[in-house]
Amino acid sequence: MGKHTAEKWVFNDNTPWNWKNNPYSVTCRKPGIHAATIAAIRNCRSIPDTEKRANALLIAAAPDLLEVVESCIKWYANRNPENDELWPYDNQPPEIQRAMDVIAKTKGE
Repeated sequence: MGKHTAEKWVFNDNTPWNWKNNPYSVTCRKPGIHAATIAAIRNCRSIPDTEKRANALLIAAAPDLLEVVESCIKWYANRNPENDELWPYDNQPPEIQRAMDVIAKTKGE
């Protein structure tokens, strides 16, 4: 599986411009491109506006959240004192196992 788009993901509130189809979106600025859309939050009547906005904000924060979880694992996971390598998954606390599961999910594993 490939790596996510490295450029900063930005939440966009398109409601001031009356964008009826995509009231919220997540974009990034790639070199040589004005903007690339990561996600367009469709206007769906069954989903309240507050949820659509929250979904877009969560998507925009995803790369930062992934980086923080990976950093936490590096700091807090159980390590072998002889070589400083991480102990196997089964030798980790439940919180670290959950974090490892979430990272694997983001990578399609």
